[in-house]
Amino acid sequence: MKFISISLLACCLLIVSVHNVLAQGRNVEYVSDQLEITLRKGKTNQHQIIRMLRSGAPVEVLEVDKEAGQARVRTADKAEGWVLTRYLSNEPVARTRITQMEQQVMSLQNENRQLRTEVGQSTQQRNELGSNHKQLLEENNRLKEELTVIRQTAASAIAIDSENKQVKEKLFALERDAQVHQQENAALKDRNDRDWFLAGAGVIFVGMIIGLIIPKMRWRKRSSWDSL
Repeated sequence: MKFISISLLACCLLIVSVHNVLAQGRNVEYVSDQLEITLRKGKTNQHQIIRMLRSGAPVEVLEVDKEAGQARVRTADKAEGWVLTRYLSNEPVARTRITQMEQQVMSLQNENRQLRTEVGQSTQQRNELGSNHKQLLEENNRLKEELTVIRQTAASAIAIDSENKQVKEKLFALERDAQVHQQENAALKDRNDRDWFLAGAGVIFVGMIIGLIIPKMRWRKRSSWDSL
């Protein structure tokens, strides 16, 4: 607010300064705070009155007669004549200046309201941007947490996959060992069956031999007894 007030004051001073510079460059003066003054064809009161000039009317000074206290001027509509210099002022009359200042103040007030509106809009936009920034930060944090969970899950999946591979390798090795043991058991069973077959055959063979020998031994004994 302090900056806006200083800006308004600087604008007013600049406008007044520019107005004074332009007036001095054109040698423009104003009818002083009187109701009306006479514009005559000559310097004396006996000269014909061209018109009456109202207070605040701008005139261009063409010539000044200091001894007579008169000035030859030209009005805005190009009428030329003489007026008393004491009724001229190098600044607009107070009523005109007040009107101008009121217009300037109204213009500056409008500009001030516009600036207030723009400041309000800027503040609202800043608040919205701050809210959006906060939401983005929260969303970013949420995504980071989800990424952490995903990474942990992925690491667990990789570990599980590695364990599965190890288990599969162990299972394959066990299956291979089981097949080896089955083959060995089958070979042992075949060997056992063969041994039992051989043993049974040997028993049968021995039994047959014994069956053949025993009758002969009995016959020899009988013969021996008969000879006695």
